[in-house]
Amino acid sequence: MLDCIDGDIKRACEKVYNKIVDKAENLALVGEQIETELGISIINKRIVVTPVLII
Repeated sequence: MLDCIDGDIKRACEKVYNKIVDKAENLALVGEQIETELGISIINKRIVVTPVLII
């Protein structure tokens, strides 16, 4: 998240949004593949952004 730091809060928010969208693009698909491979249900497919306080 350090690369999302910006003096302009709107620009910082855009950077965070773009990073999350880019990195988690296939989150649901990968979760489903893991479910199939391991034979378990994954109830919560979510993203945790830590430490967001830094930015």
